[in-house]
Amino acid sequence: MTAVAEQTAGGAVVRAGAVGAVGTMGAVGTVRAEKELEAGEAAGAERAGEAERALQVLSDAARAVADAARGARDLPDDARTRLLAAIDAAVGRLTAARAEVLVAQRESGAWRRHGDPSFEAWRARTSRVGMRAAATEVRRGEALTSMPSVREAVEAGRVTVEHVDVVARTAATASEPVRRALASPEGQAELLHVATRVDAGRFAKAVALWAAALDRSALEHGHQAQRAARFLNLAETPTGTRITGQLDSVAGHRLRLALEGVAGKPAPDDERSPEQRRADALETLAGAALGMTASGGVPVGPRATVAMVLREETWAALREAARGRCDDGTGPRSDGSGRGEGENGGSEAGGAAEGVKAGGRAKAGGTAGGPAGGGAKAG
Repeated sequence: MTAVAEQTAGGAVVRAGAVGAVGTMGAVGTVRAEKELEAGEAAGAERAGEAERALQVLSDAARAVADAARGARDLPDDARTRLLAAIDAAVGRLTAARAEVLVAQRESGAWRRHGDPSFEAWRARTSRVGMRAAATEVRRGEALTSMPSVREAVEAGRVTVEHVDVVARTAATASEPVRRALASPEGQAELLHVATRVDAGRFAKAVALWAAALDRSALEHGHQAQRAARFLNLAETPTGTRITGQLDSVAGHRLRLALEGVAGKPAPDDERSPEQRRADALETLAGAALGMTASGGVPVGPRATVAMVLREETWAALREAARGRCDDGTGPRSDGSGRGEGENGGSEAGGAAEGVKAGGRAKAGGTAGGPAGGGAKAG
């Protein structure tokens, strides 16, 4: 090692040999960094080459499966079943692979260079699947990359992509306790234990109950939010009455059970669609409600109304006749509106009938206006 020369400048000691050593170390570090960069680039190039070879193998395999599927009608039943199962398993593995690539692409940030407002928007544009499908893919990718046990089950064909979507939807809206359970190996094992035994529909109900048991306060809060958002609209249109609305899950379940109970099982010759059968069931429920009576014996439904449509001159004559009977004490009292009460508290149908005889017209089941409209209503 060379001798270190010391110089004093303003009390500071500068070791020339030390400065040279630092410079040498910096040069060595630069060389090492360049070598690591070159090694990384070489490794990246090698992985890119492997990916290209894998893509070629995948393309060839997909083409071979497509050729085999074209002749599926000529295959024996067991061979067709095996081919379908193999395709399902391949879809699961490819879904897991796509999840890894999607998450890596999002984390790289390269998609931002194209001006898309979000990664989902970039995926929707480049794949042309639309925003909804793209959001589902990204959500599914997050679930598969963050839950190793779930990914292994998908790759092994023990659960389907639809099961993964149930877990992904739950994770996207989960509270903190549920999110922690989903991230734990124990929580994933518990869900997979159910997923491997039931279909995706029943699995969704089981997961909802599982999440509710983990965080009951969030369940109650969610139910109250649903209740607050409930509404029901009836709109009269030229094509009929249009019904739109939203109920909370409990009320919706009760309504569904009621409609199914009234509709029953369709007969063999019943040509109605499920939607038509539900509409008929709702009408039946409405008719039953209108036929009910309250505790006081008053019908729940509207009372019958009789409307009489008269010409203006007939209406004027009826009013004059009513006034005359009131003045001589032979008729009911009148308040000047053309309505009067008889001794039994009923409507003055007699005067109306006389007016009709004088040239008026009577119509049942309609509505009528006042003198300006040339009509009267008794009910």
